[in-house]
Parts: sequence; structure tokens; C-alpha cells
Amino acid sequence: MLMNHHQPMRSRLDMPRLITAFCAALAAMIVCTYTPTASAVQLADEIYILRNHPNGFAPGPRYGLRLDELIDVSPHEDVFTFDFEDTRSHMRMNVSNNGTRIHIYGHAFGGYVVPNAVPANAVYDDILSGVFQIDFTYDAGVQLVPGDDDLWVPGAYNMANTGIISLNTETWTLADYSGNQGYTFRLGDENNDLGHWNTPGISSWGWLLIDQQPTNTIVAANLTDPRPGTRDWLFTAIPTPEPLTAALTTLAVGCLAMGMTRRRI
Repeated sequence: MLMNHHQPMRSRLDMPRLITAFCAALAAMIVCTYTPTASAVQLADEIYILRNHPNGFAPGPRYGLRLDELIDVSPHEDVFTFDFEDTRSHMRMNVSNNGTRIHIYGHAFGGYVVPNAVPANAVYDDILSGVFQIDFTYDAGVQLVPGDDDLWVPGAYNMANTGIISLNTETWTLADYSGNQGYTFRLGDENNDLGHWNTPGISSWGWLLIDQQPTNTIVAANLTDPRPGTRDWLFTAIPTPEPLTAALTTLAVGCLAMGMTRRRI
């Protein structure tokens, strides 16, 4: 009986095609999974990676938190921002208790933004900048937005949620603030599901007051902050593990397994 000595070679030649097809399919899955869409985003109880929102109005680097007048540097409005995507930053958010508790925590590089005639060229001051520790919890009034799947804190809970920001030995207390907005904080993709300022995916925005600042005390009687400027969250949130990271891990393991199978043939 004649034996076909070429059959194993055919199997080996087919294997690269299988590996290529497998990797291409997974790559397509990565793109589909990772690319935000305008469809409704469900907020699950989990930990999220926080990133800068692309539509902040402050000069200088993009940011996820802005706290103007954190330190009184000049007679003018002193802009302080915090870059959640700096290599020294690590910011997270934990949504828990069936969406009734939101914990924002971690550390972020930022500080005083030196004024520049060209806002896009503004940079952080060498002295009044650093890695700040940030810890804030919303656990009073967190609920679904009426008629939508976003989470928010209605204005009735103004200053009911607190946290801190610190640098070295200095610590400032933060409180949520509604102003004339009707709410202090919102997390989601807006009622139209197109994203905050048309940025697809999950975003968060909300206003803050700075307390424990001896020369700039909050006027609690009328719930206003006498200092100029803006103090607010403005970030995007991606569930962990990131879809891209999870898909790439699956891709690597799959390709490795296919390669091992090829060597055994």
C-alpha cells in the first residue's frame, strides 16, 4: 500500500491560514467592542478607568477634574486642573450597591496652569504642580435620572457628599454643589444616549466646592462659593478590564494555542 507522505505537510501549510483567520476575527471583535457607540450605555456595579473628557474649556492639558482657586496664586482667576491620563496618574471609579454609591479615587498629576496668550500652549507650573491624592464618595441621593438610565444626584442633596484632595501635607475638603443646575453630579450618556457633549460612551460631570481654605471659606448660608472660576468633574469612564485589554489578552492566548497546535502536527 502506498502511503501519502505529503499529507502532514498539507496540514502544516494550512495552519498559518487558520491562525491568520482566527487573529483577524478577534481583531474585528476588538474594534467592535472597544469603539464607543451612540446606543444606550448600561451602568453596571463595577470599577471604571477614568480618563480626560475631550471637551474641557480650561487652558492647558486635557483634564478630568478642574478646581480653580485651589490655591490663591494671583488677583485673577487661578486655573487648576488634573490630567487623568498623565503617566503618573491612576484614577478609578467604583459604582456599587446597585448604583446607589459612587466612589472616585486614586491619584492624578496636575496643578496650577500658567496663563498663556495661546491657551493650548499653557502648561503646569513647575512648583505648584504634583501628584495629588483624590478621594470622593457619592452615597447620598444617588439615583436613576427620571426616564433615563443615567445616574445622578438631585440638587436636594446639595453638599451632602464629600471627599478630599491632598498634596504632600496639604489637604482640602470637597463637597458636591448644584448651583442652578438642579443636580450636583451625573454619570452616563445623557437622555439622548449620544454622550455628554456628543462624546460617545460614559461620561461624568458635576460641580464641587472647596472647603478648609482659610482665606476662601465657603459661604454655607447661601450655598455659594465666593471665588471665581470653575470647579467640576469632567471625565470619561471605561469598565475594567478595558475591552481592548481583555480582547488583546484573548487574542494572544488564542494565537499562542494555535501556534502550539501547529508545532505538534
